[in-house]
Amino acid sequence: MKKGDKVKYIGCSELQYNFGSGDDPRTKFTIDQELRVESVKVYSYETLVKFRGIDGKFNSVCFRGEK
Repeated sequence: MKKGDKVKYIGCSELQYNFGSGDDPRTKFTIDQELRVESVKVYSYETLVKFRGIDGKFNSVCFRGEK
């Protein structure tokens, strides 16, 4: 996943949301919602993604890249 990629929100479990320091995507997105990646920050145990026009940073495992 990199800047400019188009991804879809695939859902997020309580465990995935609580892991790390990201925001809760369950309150912002609907399943299969398409988003454009603004930035990606890779940490030791998580990757946080920001999206164009959306406040917050989110665990990357809750999103899948378009094929």
